[in-house]
Amino acid sequence: MALRGQIQARAGGQPIYFPWNPYRDTLRTFQSYLVKLPQEAIDLFAQLRQAVNHAEGRSSVRAEESPADQAEAAIEDAAGKVARRGRGQGFQLDQETKVAVEAHAMNAATAFYASDWDVEDVHGRESYDLVCRRGNEIKHVEVKCTTTDGAEVILTPNEVDHAREMADVALFIVSNVVVERDDDGTVTATGGNCHRYDPWHIDDGTLKPLGFKYRVPDQRS
Repeated sequence: MALRGQIQARAGGQPIYFPWNPYRDTLRTFQSYLVKLPQEAIDLFAQLRQAVNHAEGRSSVRAEESPADQAEAAIEDAAGKVARRGRGQGFQLDQETKVAVEAHAMNAATAFYASDWDVEDVHGRESYDLVCRRGNEIKHVEVKCTTTDGAEVILTPNEVDHAREMADVALFIVSNVVVERDDDGTVTATGGNCHRYDPWHIDDGTLKPLGFKYRVPDQRS
């Protein structure tokens, strides 16, 4: 109930989404409640937070993780599909926005390749997003989405390695995506321009490292 009071204070009189109400000497969950609840409410339950993070394709940062590991996880998250600032793809500030634009880009790429290929979404288990099959042909597609002009996108080390090793790989970018948030907080991503690099020769572009993971020498003083 203290958490509800904090959220109500921030909302300034606007309706809030909260799954529990006082009932006698305890709390009762709204029976019609399905999935929409504040991030802070999810954080009250470690198993629920872990499940949500897993569903969103990102890992919880554990206390024992080194700063290098945390930075690596941040790069993975930023390589999601959304841009937030500058000409580049940028680092992710809003998880709901990230999910919306990623889904928008995946739908656009799937629709494009489905006209000539059998398309499978594999982004949950592979470093690339789509695998396209046509007879004996196999093509892997990396999908990126950005609210900027798409001049730069973020790639993870695994995505770079895969682009260099795979014989037939494509890069599909959806740029200038329009993101809107409804009064109830629902985020939608629409529009954008599709850019296809197929085949994608990664070294034709310019890779700029955002940081380095450095293992110090064994000998210490």
